[in-house]
Amino acid sequence: MSLLMYRLPNKDNIHCVVGRAEESGFKDALTKGKGFLFSPAANSLLHKSYTITPNAEFVLTDADTDDFSWFDWPISTHQPIITSRHDYLNQALGMIWAMQENQLKKAILSRILRHPTHNFDPYKTFIALCEKYPQIMVYLVAIPGVGTWIGATPETLVQIINGKASTMALAGTQKDTGSNPDKVLWGNKEQEEQQIVTDNIKDLIQSHFPLADIKVDGPNTVSTGALLHINTQFEWNVGEDYAAIASFVNDLHPTPAIVGEPRAEALNLIAHSETHDRAYYTGLLGPVNLMNVTHLFVNLRCMQVFDGYVALYVGGGLTANSHPEAEWQETELKAKTLLQVLQS
Repeated sequence: MSLLMYRLPNKDNIHCVVGRAEESGFKDALTKGKGFLFSPAANSLLHKSYTITPNAEFVLTDADTDDFSWFDWPISTHQPIITSRHDYLNQALGMIWAMQENQLKKAILSRILRHPTHNFDPYKTFIALCEKYPQIMVYLVAIPGVGTWIGATPETLVQIINGKASTMALAGTQKDTGSNPDKVLWGNKEQEEQQIVTDNIKDLIQSHFPLADIKVDGPNTVSTGALLHINTQFEWNVGEDYAAIASFVNDLHPTPAIVGEPRAEALNLIAHSETHDRAYYTGLLGPVNLMNVTHLFVNLRCMQVFDGYVALYVGGGLTANSHPEAEWQETELKAKTLLQVLQS
């Protein structure tokens, strides 16, 4: 039996689902009923896509007193490859050189870091993330044979409510110091990185929904708790054209924000640069027709539970003008989203 919990951005309710996990992609989940999608990175060779179909679904009424000690949290057994600072800097340098030579606009380099744990409680960690980051999606997924994953992700891939779809172009990162977001300054690299994502998403919406009236809001600076990003919001009508929606999601994911642009060339560069499997990091997750909501997120800022430690997955966008040390520091900032809870 699989167990999942999730709290949508800027919402109070924590949803809990107990059910069975079946191999399934987004199109099947969208057209065949309802469930919670948990899908791996586009370039993962070791992991499968699942939809958790509910046998029971309910809202947790008191997170402080609820007890899930009865649940046997599945532990991942496939040990990840941890990325050292030395290896990351060399990988970043190689990718930047390749982008300069081959005129790639952008590519994403990720890494895995290890954080030791003692008497680790996935449920309490999930609740702590919910309390610390009310404005983003927080989840806990436990699937036998797959493992236990916990995350807090700021990035919506697509949301569909009452025939209206919305998505975002989220890129660029800096520390949130509490300043007025309207007065935050961004460098050319971050603005260029975000514009690449914006242009790509807008083109895709227009190609799949040529008659749609697309509302665009941005770019704006948004806070995700500890970090600031540049964001552009899109909204348009989709009705109940599930085939078009599924086709759009298939073409949208992975976005330039998590692999790069052009997509095929960026994926190839990532495959030749990263030494680890991304597993479910940068994959898709979220409710599909659950509680009358379909809301898919890109799985960022996530951790995988192992015996005695958790593996944290983080990454950042590189361009031909990137500096390896600055990119390393960006991944350190992103890791703090989870480390601040783990170390408290």
